[in-house]
Amino acid sequence: MGPAEHAVLVVDERDASKRRTIRLTSSKLLTARTITKRYAKFAGEAVDGFRLARPGGGVLAADDAPDATVFVVARSSQRPAPPPATAAATAAPARPAAKATPRAAPREISLARLRYDERVMDRVHVGNLMRHALELGALVAPVALNATMENRPDGECWVLDVGSGLGEPACTIATHDRAARVVGVDIHPPYVNASNRRAASLGMAATFEILDGCAADFEPKVRAAAARLSRGLPASGFHLVTSTLVVPFFADLDGGLRNMRRVARGGAALVLAMWDGNPPLEPVMAKMIELVGLKKRKTTKDLAVATLVAALPRCGWRDPKSAPATTHYRWDCLDDCWQWILHHSPAGFKETATDDQLRGGRAYIEAYVRGRSPPGWAEGDAIAVEVPITVVHATAG
Repeated sequence: MGPAEHAVLVVDERDASKRRTIRLTSSKLLTARTITKRYAKFAGEAVDGFRLARPGGGVLAADDAPDATVFVVARSSQRPAPPPATAAATAAPARPAAKATPRAAPREISLARLRYDERVMDRVHVGNLMRHALELGALVAPVALNATMENRPDGECWVLDVGSGLGEPACTIATHDRAARVVGVDIHPPYVNASNRRAASLGMAATFEILDGCAADFEPKVRAAAARLSRGLPASGFHLVTSTLVVPFFADLDGGLRNMRRVARGGAALVLAMWDGNPPLEPVMAKMIELVGLKKRKTTKDLAVATLVAALPRCGWRDPKSAPATTHYRWDCLDDCWQWILHHSPAGFKETATDDQLRGGRAYIEAYVRGRSPPGWAEGDAIAVEVPITVVHATAG
């Protein structure tokens, strides 16, 4: 047997178009030093001009062996921790400090930073989506793999990922179980293309296709996609079906759940991750919009965990169980968070808000983030907002 090939996907958060898979055929693992040198040569940069960071944050040391994905970040974005508060600052009365913030904001925040910028969002969206996807993958994959252990007499593991996004949890499952063969479906072509590139870089037996989970022709299209892999899907169907943060957006909840059941073998595991009710931060955005005097226009549907659990048995899934979990939304700084909020805010806000309303909205988001960040947080520091989710597990009847 020859030496193993190690591959790491490098995502440049400064330029979303510069993605590169670094490979090393060796008995040694790729280190951050090796990846930095190779990426610097590819990008035409000096090796000391940037840093590599893990998906969840944290700069890699030169000899660290990273996971399947790393992020290129500017050296200046890695800010030192703020100095401890002095006794004088600690003793300062709260009221004068609160008054200083609104006076400074209009002078310090340019209109360009207040308004929505698609170019900024392109960079923010790629990095944040990948980070969040990898965190969800790391959370859901062990649950999903454990759920399949009793239903794999032939050693295979056919996985269907509905609403696969950037390939999670499918890619994490496949990197931990080389017997896995993956079919992923999503309605967004850029995500599907990115997932196929990522699967190829990781050497996975996988195909990602454009398909709605509620489509009437879901079953034949999924089976046709599986047939395009090296070995076709057994007639009995998939061993595992996953879906993360997608089921609340189904146009037909029962129809989507039945589609999943039609392509799953008896005893197959279903593992879903979802919010309980509103997507996180939507109530925050709605409150922000109300405070600045605009009317909220709803963009998503609420789906309670109890409603989903009640729907599963009538759609062919038995013994549904749910358990709480936690993930995070992460941004490198408040400006990136604000652009993300503008992008996802209820329809009409970023198009109709005045400059003063944008200032008020940004101030509200800053206060929300500050209240959920460590003491001493500044708007140029990284942000990690804790997000509660629920993992739902059921079995094909």
